[in-house]
Amino acid sequence: MAAALKPYIMPRLGGKTLRGFLNAALEADADLIAVTSFNEWPETTVIEPSLTWADPYLYLGIIADYAGAQWQPPTLPPSEVLDPLILRFRQRTR
Repeated sequence: MAAALKPYIMPRLGGKTLRGFLNAALEADADLIAVTSFNEWPETTVIEPSLTWADPYLYLGIIADYAGAQWQPPTLPPSEVLDPLILRFRQRTR
């Protein structure tokens, strides 16, 4: 039986990976930088806000910063309206 291949997952490093790609594009004097992922959860390239991250809006803030835009994240929903599984996850990971 052949050994199962492990998928390669690029580490996010708290936004350093995204910043590195954006810096590379700027240093190459790219005419355009296209972000072609938003909610690609299976590909692990997601930048959509997630309550499972310490900063749910981290990646949108990074992109806004590189675009020179002011970023003001919206207020998170109150805990009482969140799915109980999300609440337990957040409690375990804090």
